[in-house]
Amino acid sequence: MKAIKNIFQFVCLGASVSFFGHAISTRAAIANVSVINFAFSPPTTNILVNDTVIWTWPTGSTSHNVFSTSTPQLWTASAIANGPFTFTNKFTTTGSFPYKCTVHGFTGSIVVAAAGPPTVTVMVGDSLGDPIFSPAITNVPINTKVIWNWVGSFHSTTSGDGSTGTPDGLWDSGVNNPAHAFTNTFNTAGTFSYYCSIHYPEKMVGSIIVTNLTAPINVPPTVTITNPASGIVLSAPASLTLKANAADSDGSVTNVKFLQGTTLLGNVATAPFSFTVNNLAAASYTFSAIASDNGGATATNSITVSVIAANPVAVTAPVFASANHFKFSYSSDIGLSYVVQVSTNLLNWNPVITNKATVNSTLFTDPNANNSGSFYRVGRLPNP
Repeated sequence: MKAIKNIFQFVCLGASVSFFGHAISTRAAIANVSVINFAFSPPTTNILVNDTVIWTWPTGSTSHNVFSTSTPQLWTASAIANGPFTFTNKFTTTGSFPYKCTVHGFTGSIVVAAAGPPTVTVMVGDSLGDPIFSPAITNVPINTKVIWNWVGSFHSTTSGDGSTGTPDGLWDSGVNNPAHAFTNTFNTAGTFSYYCSIHYPEKMVGSIIVTNLTAPINVPPTVTITNPASGIVLSAPASLTLKANAADSDGSVTNVKFLQGTTLLGNVATAPFSFTVNNLAAASYTFSAIASDNGGATATNSITVSVIAANPVAVTAPVFASANHFKFSYSSDIGLSYVVQVSTNLLNWNPVITNKATVNSTLFTDPNANNSGSFYRVGRLPNP
């Protein structure tokens, strides 16, 4: 239990979009690297073109930087910084890009691969000898690479009219056996029919339906600061733990940044998302949580916190208002919480009431007072 920090005043009462299992996505992603314990973690990060890397110095990580050692240098070196701090770079070309901390010499690398076209597979025949394409109808977006893999023997994939076995010249694999493969990339929208030149009389036909899809829309993540409540009033010096819930309906949350005003406090890569702030002086503050998803979209939630220089607690005007009704007033600061306690011996104290002040002078009444001799005290409760 937290101790009541203030001196008490006393009174005495005398008396993604998917196509057959292939995920289609053109969204850029975010990868996180921690700069901690004189190392980059992970030391090697694998990403795709147009992805972004965020290096994060947590609190306690001191005098590190991120310096590109590529030729030519890929990015301007970050500052030599202490945590909390972040540095960001977007990678627009393929390659392997080494880097280091010039202060301490530890190294890392970013490996950037090209984001290739989507690929789907069609099986030609089956292990039972059936003359089929599986699936017979394949729906794909434009620029998809279709790969036919031979499972059965003496088959072809030939574009054209399978009802008559008439080719149209777009593609023809020729007749092949397992484990042959044939590939065709579909760069235009439309419906493309094909057949097996040997078994089309047995209805071994198929079609590729190509749709001119636009890039999928990335739904931004959601983020909510769950602690403390917005508008809370605290007494100086104040410490608090910022906590946030973040989610992404069409991907994953890659990190949550916590800010005080425009100053970065910390970058948290995994849940639970929280950051502790200490020794806040009397002032008004705005704290924000910014969540990023694997598609590069962000969402922000902000709260306000008031930290005040609390006034000393003073008890005034103790009086019996009527039989068994004893009352007094005590000074209070709006938004802070107070406890009134009672004792008969100044050693053992029992709480009578706890309340959050709504005025600067709070009236307390004990309807069960008697003339046996009781003591009352009022204290300000510690910050939650």
